[in-house]
Amino acid sequence: MKLYNLHIEIKPSWKTYNNITDLLKITHVKYKKSKFDSDEEPTDWHYQICENESDPPIDFINYFLNILEPNLINLKLLGIEPKDILFWIVYEYKHQCSLGFNSQELERIGKVGIGLNIDCYDITTSKP
Repeated sequence: MKLYNLHIEIKPSWKTYNNITDLLKITHVKYKKSKFDSDEEPTDWHYQICENESDPPIDFINYFLNILEPNLINLKLLGIEPKDILFWIVYEYKHQCSLGFNSQELERIGKVGIGLNIDCYDITTSKP
């Protein structure tokens, strides 16, 4: 399984969190504080896509960039710079952790200034 995460670091604020959700127009649950939450405000916003082994590959880089690029100016108005945005892959594997990216995708990420993190976990050695 692969988890593709769009992660945005924000200054602690419920308002900013919900403004990002509205701006990016991603089906995402707007935060509503419950009685079980602490009084702390969120310091990050994230969106996650799950790809199972039987699913067709997801072009997550272009998908995320197509959402972000038209909104970079408005994100900046919310205090968010490209350095605050991260694409983060979590990859669970059985036999080999092998990921590939084409040069156009990497160039596009680099031009915007977004980071890319990859975490790989061997699920054959993980204990429940």
